[in-house]
Amino acid sequence: MLTKFYIAGPVSGQPDHNFEAFKSVADLISNSGNAALYTSLLPKGMSEPEYMKFAHAMLEVCDVVVLLPRWSMSEGATAEFYWAVKLGKKIIRKEHLQELLSTDRRDSLLESVTKEVIESI
Repeated sequence: MLTKFYIAGPVSGQPDHNFEAFKSVADLISNSGNAALYTSLLPKGMSEPEYMKFAHAMLEVCDVVVLLPRWSMSEGATAEFYWAVKLGKKIIRKEHLQELLSTDRRDSLLESVTKEVIESI
């Protein structure tokens, strides 16, 4: 079954808008037969509020949120995190992704990792 992953992380003020970090995670997700959603796929030149509107729409349809390193240093990614919590989304850190994509215990791993991530904030 296709799982839709939303990738959240710092963009503004990052070299090349952190594109390579997003792309490497997106490639892992796509290569596993799942869907990767992230705002770097959108056209360049929009305002941050416009990007956030798209981010919220992507969050609404995703199944899992993947947090990139330093996500909490980004106002946008922090807003995305709290919106995902409000929506009841599963949330993992990038370092959990490989295990999640390769396990048959996906549901139990998602539950425990999401709880760990939310409790650590």
